[in-house]
Amino acid sequence: MVTTLVIKLNNNKEFTYSKKAVLVQLLTWRKERNIANTLESMEPAELSAILKRFYVENRNVEGKPYSRNTMKAIRSGLDRFLSGSPQRKPFSIIRDREFKPANEALDASLKDLVRQGLNSSTKHKRPISKEDL
Repeated sequence: MVTTLVIKLNNNKEFTYSKKAVLVQLLTWRKERNIANTLESMEPAELSAILKRFYVENRNVEGKPYSRNTMKAIRSGLDRFLSGSPQRKPFSIIRDREFKPANEALDASLKDLVRQGLNSSTKHKRPISKEDL
């Protein structure tokens, strides 16, 4: 199922690399948990419950939690997928109140990871000096 979808996504010119990566990640996570419904067929309440779990449980290939920026990018990619062609869902998983529990779970999970020392904030580098330019 996931392999078939990847082939369809690769043949679709509207899907950028980041959209494909986010979708494959969510579909793989969904398959591992035997969640049968497709994203496109879910009502907002059901999708919110699924996303709430996904945001908290999602890990990289090393089993480590993603950074704050990566998780926010994943959420944005899913929102663009659902609002774009051909789905054209009339809701936003970022802004609509039906998704408030999922977004609160994401924020709480990210804060908890920072408290545990597993996820740090953005690390800025020193500016390049004029002598080095």
